[in-house]
Amino acid sequence: MGDLRIQNMKVGDKFVSPSRVVMATDIETFCNISGMLHPLFLSDA
Repeated sequence: MGDLRIQNMKVGDKFVSPSRVVMATDIETFCNISGMLHPLFLSDA
């Protein structure tokens, strides 16, 4: 795939991004931005 814009993708095409470690701050930031503040998402238990 030469041009990786989403407009040029077809069903079945794949894009693999580099892997990374998801940290607690990543989850907290996502929850705050998306409004998903239920303890289910934010509890350490």
